[in-house]
Amino acid sequence: MMRNYANTFVLLISYFFVLLFVYASVNKILDFENFQLQIAQSRRVYQNKLWMQHFYLRSSEERILRILQYFKNLDNVDADQLFLVPFTRVQLASMSGFRVETVIRTIKNMAANKTIKLKGRRIYL
Repeated sequence: MMRNYANTFVLLISYFFVLLFVYASVNKILDFENFQLQIAQSRRVYQNKLWMQHFYLRSSEERILRILQYFKNLDNVDADQLFLVPFTRVQLASMSGFRVETVIRTIKNMAANKTIKLKGRRIYL
């Protein structure tokens, strides 16, 4: 008789765990839309999302150009105006995930292709 109560108790607890799991799952599914809205409204998360999208580009020139364009747009510089890049090559390497040597070589190639302008050690976009 005591064993029957123990089995019933274990079965009852198991059903409560299943019920708890179902409740948590449904609650998360219903709250996911609210979560997406909060993420979309968060400027910092949105900026990080945009930033991470630039890391998966194929070429080093495209990645560095996107980073430079991002900061040009952030400063509200018109497209026809020259933008003085306020970063060193070491800082650009840190932002892009490349080695400094790769950034230097890429900047020289971009200047040769007239994508950017170099005046001395300064970079203009």
